[in-house]
Amino acid sequence: MARFPAEEATALAVDEDGQLFVGERLSGRVSKVDPDSGEAEALFTVDDLDTDLEQGGLLDLAIDTEGTLLVSYTATDGHLVIDEVAGSPGKLTRRWDGPVAAERSNGGRLAVLGGDTAEQDTLVVGVGDLLDSESSPLPDTANGKLLVVNDSGEASPFATGLNNPFALGTDGKNTVWVADNAPGDNPERLLRLTAARSEKVASWTDTRVPSGLAVLDDRTLAICYYATGELVLVDADNPQGGSGPLVADDCRFGVQSLGDRRLAYATDDEVVIVDVAG
Repeated sequence: MARFPAEEATALAVDEDGQLFVGERLSGRVSKVDPDSGEAEALFTVDDLDTDLEQGGLLDLAIDTEGTLLVSYTATDGHLVIDEVAGSPGKLTRRWDGPVAAERSNGGRLAVLGGDTAEQDTLVVGVGDLLDSESSPLPDTANGKLLVVNDSGEASPFATGLNNPFALGTDGKNTVWVADNAPGDNPERLLRLTAARSEKVASWTDTRVPSGLAVLDDRTLAICYYATGELVLVDADNPQGGSGPLVADDCRFGVQSLGDRRLAYATDDEVVIVDVAG
């Protein structure tokens, strides 16, 4: 088990060589980490970062099949944005100017669909209701939706009817899994989403605050719960209210599959590599 220091590492991504990329919410620091040794290399820092929001700052990283690193965050102009790293590390080019961010329920998690089964990748970003749930049903708003963002920065709905899809993961092909947060006493939900269908596969009424989701294989999901610290393995065919075998009790900010039955997950101040084989 490898551990390395990282404060509020909301952003985790892995490239085709198995190298882990880690982004810290408040500092904006992005590092590349060898998951075997835990040795980290600082790459760059996102400077245009608004960290005054309760759920703002650097929110996620993603890597497409061409190796382009994508970064989502709340910017100092008040908007939720996605940049791509062009050329040398630290040179950021704007991909998408999103909605005005809110104090909470911004979402900002990324997924890349398609892989080698499509002509090009599909970039998906989850957006929360931005504390304005009445705008979520409107087709011309970003509130409460998964959006497809094309290379030109244009966004279109992939799925609607969400609260705050911060726990988001993909099978890399055509399916996005979301453990959706919920306001008040409303149940949290586990959803299976494609461009053609939205399916609720589980729900629960105790407040766990899902903060990360990773797809290990066609049957197994890993879900991180911020409120309880639990990192659990969930059987996609028998989700049992979003519960399952306990992997860790200190997961807080997210989880990423390394593709080899290992998971990287973020505590308050570390990223931990754990083997869940068998």
